[in-house]
Amino acid sequence: MKRSFLSFALIVVLLLCTLVACKPKAKISEKSKQLFGGVWTYDAEATRTEVMKKAKDATGIKNLDEIKLEGDVKTMADAVSAKTLYFAADKEGRGIGYIRTTGKGILQNKVTGWMKWNADETAFTLEPPDAKGKPLTYKLIELTANRLVILSSESSTDTPEVYIR
Repeated sequence: MKRSFLSFALIVVLLLCTLVACKPKAKISEKSKQLFGGVWTYDAEATRTEVMKKAKDATGIKNLDEIKLEGDVKTMADAVSAKTLYFAADKEGRGIGYIRTTGKGILQNKVTGWMKWNADETAFTLEPPDAKGKPLTYKLIELTANRLVILSSESSTDTPEVYIR
């Protein structure tokens, strides 16, 4: 009786090890592969231009597009608004990982986690690896070799974020 139980237990352990070892790897889509290959850098100037256009249309103020940030004010605004995104396939086949930075210097914050597409790849969610962070969902507006335009679901405006590489 002891021998058959041990044989059965050994078979179960081997079966579980096989199932874990044979876990299918996540499929990486062609659209995902377009995100790979370099760091996406937030284009603050392009985004500010879009904000000013929308504000001009909404307010009727004609000279809003003449407002230019310069000197120390521009340096500080650029440091606060600095963002980067980096996407890569996980070496173990678990999916797409990301690194997202915000700010520069002592203001910099870095978050890593997993990126998940919606069913038709028109939006994606950046999920932190633990319960400490909040997932961020973005609608994909444009994706080319050198330009990524996304709109955050938490955005208070309809102004998308422009990234370049």
